[in-house]
Amino acid sequence: MNKRRIITLLAAALFFFAGCMQKKPVSYQETGFTAVIVSDLHFTEKKDTLNTIVPLMSNAAECISAMMDEVTALHPDALIITGDNTNSGSDSDEKALAKILDRVKKAGIAVVMTTGNHDFNQASVQTYEKNFMPLADCHSRDEASLSHSVLRNGVLMLAMDDSSGTGGNGAAFPSQTMQWLKDQLKEADTNRWIPLFLSHHSVLSPYGSSYTISNPDLFQTLEQGGVRLCFTGHQHGQAHLEKGNMQEIISAMPLNGAHLYGVLKINDAGMHYQTHSFDFRTYATEDLYRIISDADETAAAHTRETFEKLLDERGCTGEAQAQAVEMVTRMFSAMARGTLGSEADEIRNMPMYEETLRLLADTNYGPWMKSLMEHPADADHLEIEF
Repeated sequence: MNKRRIITLLAAALFFFAGCMQKKPVSYQETGFTAVIVSDLHFTEKKDTLNTIVPLMSNAAECISAMMDEVTALHPDALIITGDNTNSGSDSDEKALAKILDRVKKAGIAVVMTTGNHDFNQASVQTYEKNFMPLADCHSRDEASLSHSVLRNGVLMLAMDDSSGTGGNGAAFPSQTMQWLKDQLKEADTNRWIPLFLSHHSVLSPYGSSYTISNPDLFQTLEQGGVRLCFTGHQHGQAHLEKGNMQEIISAMPLNGAHLYGVLKINDAGMHYQTHSFDFRTYATEDLYRIISDADETAAAHTRETFEKLLDERGCTGEAQAQAVEMVTRMFSAMARGTLGSEADEIRNMPMYEETLRLLADTNYGPWMKSLMEHPADADHLEIEF
């Protein structure tokens, strides 16, 4: 299994960390704000898009249309999508997704999108701008990139473009964009607006250049600019990272796992974030709901088969293998729901926990799972008090 496939399976299995919040004295403009946050829609209308790890990819268009019906019914102030909006960046897929998102905008919900690396597989800055930027009600637009800000109810959403300048290879902001960001943060501070930083790649992830924005001064810029909360994506799993007074939520891919979206509520007391699973039973057709259920079973079976093969190769068979796979499945399920912290003790006490980590120590999986279980915490909710 090559490195790219391993990384993709790790992402589809869903991951990472969460932590507790810290207080910071601040006086914001009084606000009442609600947003729905998703990431990595990987929209495509192409029915021949086959993906054993994300079987729903071939039904992405119908699934995402149902998701947006639910978002419209929830009627938040904003819908935030943190990149990889389409699976390939094709012009036809961009147009089709924009048409669905226009329904959300016409319902009076601000549509706030960042770029992602997949958005430039087949697209240019010009086609992305033509298809998606009309959805944005820009407060300000960066002249050097597709970065822009949207102001709603005293919340300044900084929708950053970390991918177009690299053609989807890596994540970085040009110096002009960094200056624009600093100017936006200064304006937010002057007006006592709450800044939310939104990007596809991570600010705080420890996993290196393919996951993290490379500007070395980014964290300091955000911290000094009063940013308390960032929303990112790219890793396909629900996660929470923390450094100093700043928190980062990495949003899960809704086509896979627990089909999560987040709801952020902000008022003059603080911020509250909670994940939910999309209600396909209500918002999807009966046929689509059956397809989704079957795809979930297929994805779970693929994960089980992957670990059965790895354990076979290491001489772990029979009842021991069954117990090891049960433990891994439980761990991935908890990560998918963002509840690894609550379930960590039970997982550690399962048969074959220690032995499975030992057996997989020479793969990407063993060290990764061990690191997750060293500091497990829940990533399904967050509280920040002002």
